[in-house]
Amino acid sequence: NGSVYFHESVDTVSVSLPALRVVTENVYFHINGRLTSVSMPSLERVDGYLYFHNNDVLDTVELTDALVEVGDYVYFWGSPLLCAPALDWPSISGTVTLSGLADC
Repeated sequence: NGSVYFHESVDTVSVSLPALRVVTENVYFHINGRLTSVSMPSLERVDGYLYFHNNDVLDTVELTDALVEVGDYVYFWGSPLLCAPALDWPSISGTVTLSGLADC
């Protein structure tokens, strides 16, 4: 519950939250220079936003079809090594931005 928040972390390389199911606020990863992977395979719902911005070496975000709802918006931008997770984004959130990602 609450938020998952990583902002300009210089030391974080990997984040694994295998049991996380519901976030009542936001999931936020912004300009984390060494972050390569994020795993949240059990995530079902985010009441706020799901936000990944300018994580230059991020190449893996593990989300599964367990994720059925993001209340505010989904935003993946500026992670040139990342393939967007292959989910049915329009059914998950009404506002989805996928830009500046790898061509996959």
